[in-house]
Amino acid sequence: MAAMYGQPTDGPIGESGSTAPMSPYGLAKLTADQYAQLYAELYDVVAIPLRYFNVFGPRQTAGDYSGVISIFLQQARGGGPLTVHGDGAQTRDFVHVDDVVQANLRAAVHGEPGTPYNIGTGQRLSIQELAETIRDVSGGAEEIEIAHVEGRAGDIEESQAAIDRVRTELEFEPTVALEDGLRDLASGSR
Repeated sequence: MAAMYGQPTDGPIGESGSTAPMSPYGLAKLTADQYAQLYAELYDVVAIPLRYFNVFGPRQTAGDYSGVISIFLQQARGGGPLTVHGDGAQTRDFVHVDDVVQANLRAAVHGEPGTPYNIGTGQRLSIQELAETIRDVSGGAEEIEIAHVEGRAGDIEESQAAIDRVRTELEFEPTVALEDGLRDLASGSR
């Protein structure tokens, strides 16, 4: 859902931030969010929009529309190279699926209908740093190359969730550190 915000103008993205999607994917996420809120208003349907940032975890498969983590892990398992679109300076807020589950449960019990909540960690990491970390946890720090390819149209440069609302109202706190989650995925322990 983070793609619905588009390119932020400054700092972490809050729920009241402007929505200006830069891709059809982002527009679809914004549309789904608006549908949920409209149904809540018109038909008295309880809807709590949860705006996920970059979710990763077990059983995520690599493909054209999957997350960069599963793609990098698949490339690392194959001996590389890890392909970074553009210069790798673009940032993302990666949140583990275990934390997403906890946020969903808290929202179901304590969430305010119609109130959107960002689900992320409040931390950002560059795609270049992500590639280096995956190379390290995959055990191929010296053998696996990181190759830069042409950037993609509509790719957001900076993405970081402001999670003050979810922390305060739902008492949600992410618990899975990115490197720990990556190490588990690389080792196949989950």
